[in-house]
Amino acid sequence: MSASIESSSILVRDSPKQIAAKIKQYAFSGGQETLEEHRAKGGNPDVDVSYQYLRFFLEVRTWPCPEGGSLSSDSNCRTMESLLAYTKSTRREP
Repeated sequence: MSASIESSSILVRDSPKQIAAKIKQYAFSGGQETLEEHRAKGGNPDVDVSYQYLRFFLEVRTWPCPEGGSLSSDSNCRTMESLLAYTKSTRREP
């Protein structure tokens, strides 16, 4: 997800559908190769794009995917919800 590439960057003017699609398609996950491996080792917050968004927008400092904990997809869902709320708050009603 690069700010210099509009098709992958999340913009304030993006629709909720566009935001969800971009996160699902472009947000690199810190998860492991398999579900079993992820449950055993946990994820990697240093490379998880959704976690970086959560750190910025919600000031989340606890990695949501510890060993045996939630999955990176849970982090993606939380990020989508946060970004949708943020972008909605910046839009003017017609």
